[in-house]
Amino acid sequence: MTTKLKQLLFFLLLSTSICAQNEGNVWCFGNQKGLNFNAGSNLIADNNAMQTFEGCASICDAEGNLLFYSNGGGRAPGQFEQNTGMIWNTNHGVMYDMMGMEGGGFSSHQSSVIVPKPNTPNHYYLFTMDESEGNTDGTPKRGFSYFEIDMDENGGLGGVVDYVESLVLNTEEVLAACRHANGVDYWVVIYNLGTDMLDFFSVTSAGVNFSSSAAMPSNVGAPQYVIFSPDGQKMYVRNSNLLFDFDDNTGQISNPISIEPVDPSLIFGCSFSQNSKYLYMINISALIRFDMTASDVPGSMDIVEELDNPTDALVFWEMQMAPNGNIYILEPFILNPDVELSVLNCANSEGAYLERSIHSYPGEVFIGLPNFTNHIFANENDLSVTIDADATEIGPGQTLNLSVNTNPQYTIEWSTGETGPSIDITTAGTYSVTITDGTCGEGMASIEITDITSGVEEEMAGFSLEVFPVPFQNEINIEYANQDDPIEEVQLHASNGQLILAVKENNIRKIAVPNLPTGLYFMEITTGNGNVLLKKVVRE
Repeated sequence: MTTKLKQLLFFLLLSTSICAQNEGNVWCFGNQKGLNFNAGSNLIADNNAMQTFEGCASICDAEGNLLFYSNGGGRAPGQFEQNTGMIWNTNHGVMYDMMGMEGGGFSSHQSSVIVPKPNTPNHYYLFTMDESEGNTDGTPKRGFSYFEIDMDENGGLGGVVDYVESLVLNTEEVLAACRHANGVDYWVVIYNLGTDMLDFFSVTSAGVNFSSSAAMPSNVGAPQYVIFSPDGQKMYVRNSNLLFDFDDNTGQISNPISIEPVDPSLIFGCSFSQNSKYLYMINISALIRFDMTASDVPGSMDIVEELDNPTDALVFWEMQMAPNGNIYILEPFILNPDVELSVLNCANSEGAYLERSIHSYPGEVFIGLPNFTNHIFANENDLSVTIDADATEIGPGQTLNLSVNTNPQYTIEWSTGETGPSIDITTAGTYSVTITDGTCGEGMASIEITDITSGVEEEMAGFSLEVFPVPFQNEINIEYANQDDPIEEVQLHASNGQLILAVKENNIRKIAVPNLPTGLYFMEITTGNGNVLLKKVVRE
């Protein structure tokens, strides 16, 4: 078969699919607490070794299998009964003990974040950040540092192969990462206390390198927390209460907009939605959101739910978007030690709603959820919808199947009016499907099926060739006028590329093709001078 025909058949057999990103499917936080989004509705997975008061990070492979997790750092043994700083492996064993002398701080809010090392399979960077309480016990501050982890070490359980300390020493609390526009590299941002600037580092195959700094306006508070939108286009700085445009190609911020929660003096949590449309904030007074697509973002503030909590009962709120499209919220109580886990359902949609206390951690006090690169949760739809197709082109007499794999309890409606999980089509066109779950709004996907008879035949310069009848039954005739370059070979292939027959003789004008199944076929016609023409034919 010619390369041209192989390429044609390859594109005919393509199906539309979207590869899920499952790197954030397992969360480890608090004191051996966790969530597992691979497990369906039973999310609670309190069986890990995590020990942290605030910041933490975890990472899975593309299939959602936990690789490792960390609290980002700690204190020397015996100091304040705090962990020394650990990296734990998938079996919850210690991969690496920082011994209180490496990594970040035990009480750093964004103590750590994990990104793959670009163009280096099975290698990861664990970035760590110091705490504002650093040096209270005489342990030297370490600022912004990182570990390189090779997952091929220790029989696949991973091991630290490099540690670089104090890229910036005078920094604390703030650490966030965003994927580069090229889909391979990353940006990491910290807050430099010495310069009162946000420092940006590029993470490429060449390593971790300083990229640029951006000054903070003089009339705002020092940053306490930074988050990026999943699409990499926005960056919000908490405490400074500034929303920036972020250029994920250059690592530059611009156009600061001041937006504040209700009662901004109270410590609050914040999170973007998966579709990057909304920025949510919550504290003891209210859960609110801003519309990132509005012409007046501050004026778009919408109170999702007013809250009635005693001001001395809660010290902190933490929000983190999740793979299932919801945002999970920690509500720590200090009067009677207890942490409540709440959830903002359907965060992508207009109908987002808060469900309080879906799980309790009595007797516990911790105030952090894992820190992720939020692009792994990006999802433009209210509901994740993917159309799978037998092929993306269709010919006369063909039938293609289009299907969606979704919850059977959801309502499904195709643009054809059909309501099942799959439909059969016989003509080209654009087909769409809308899925409604009765709560979160709706998700939609579409696919274009093109006519296979268009755009494939190639005319040879100086003469023309036609095949008939269309469609054929038991023979195919060839009308060809160039006697100086006669046809010497005709091959007939099935639509999957299988060779059906080959005829070699001088000046071919007809081939017999009895007893073929109905459907689409390809004729590969070769002349004496080596010219090759592809023709599509249909058996009725």
